[in-house]
Amino acid sequence: MDHETRVKVLKQIVDEAVFRLTSGDATLPEAELIVQRVRNQARLLLPDKMQTFDLIYQSRLQRVIDQFIRPKHID
Repeated sequence: MDHETRVKVLKQIVDEAVFRLTSGDATLPEAELIVQRVRNQARLLLPDKMQTFDLIYQSRLQRVIDQFIRPKHID
């Protein structure tokens, strides 16, 4: 798989994770597990780009958790 294809696959994986986090009733531990799985997939697809992953996708996923998951668990 060429680099461009791997980037597209990773984008799809991240988009699916965001959809799951925003549309489901995931608990905080479940959300963190989803993010860890995405990170593992990123490491497999683009091992030399993890710093870029952290800047772009990890921060995006964290914002989604902060917005959609954490408020449900404040009680």
